[in-house]
Amino acid sequence: MSNATVSADAAAVPGYAISHLHEIALEVFSTMVRCPLIARPNDPPRVYPRDIAGTVAFSGSWTGYVSMVTSQQGARHITAALLEMEPTEVDSQVRDAFGEVVNMVTGSFRSRMVKPGETWAITMPVVATGHDLAIEPPGDVGHVARSYLMDTEVVDIHLVVTNLGR
Repeated sequence: MSNATVSADAAAVPGYAISHLHEIALEVFSTMVRCPLIARPNDPPRVYPRDIAGTVAFSGSWTGYVSMVTSQQGARHITAALLEMEPTEVDSQVRDAFGEVVNMVTGSFRSRMVKPGETWAITMPVVATGHDLAIEPPGDVGHVARSYLMDTEVVDIHLVVTNLGR
């Protein structure tokens, strides 16, 4: 997966899992949200608002979580597209809609990763709002992050794997 920002322990995350998550993110945003994502090039990080973060954990033969971070404006754009509304009409639906998109990405990831005979579960989405939010897992886990552009908004998607169950 080119254009990925990778932590020192990303080697713990198999390349096929990273590729699956990238493909899923592109599919979910293109088909369900109707807001295509474009992978950001590996240029110097740009400062952008990070006002909302959503996380859905998974467990099974692997454990970990998928998180998504963007600006409030990005979340409003996602919500409006998902609910077929104008961004100016969006209000209290942002947290639920944003959480649902993270849920769709994580659920699809789980479906691709599960092997016959395995059972994987996912949690309900947890959504936090604030200013300058960041996903910073402990250093002893596999962590891969990728930045995307959705129109002019940045969307970061993180895969954190705490146990590969090998």
